[in-house]
Amino acid sequence: MKHSETLAKFSPAFVAAQTSITNPKKNTKNPFHKSKYADLAECIKHAHKALTANDIAVLQGIHNGQLRTTLIHKSGEWISD
Repeated sequence: MKHSETLAKFSPAFVAAQTSITNPKKNTKNPFHKSKYADLAECIKHAHKALTANDIAVLQGIHNGQLRTTLIHKSGEWISD
């Protein structure tokens, strides 16, 4: 995991975002297991809402054949893996 030199502003914002994330609705059926689950779009909607409310943006891209996710705080602090 990589991160900016400091995380003093990012860390409390991320903790606040995590405490405000609500469970997504189970909006999709799995006929094989006869169960319901929250699809990816529903999960992303809930996560992005909490992150955005706490000034954190999400960037994703392919680097060396692997997906890299970076969370960036409005202060410029970031964490990536």
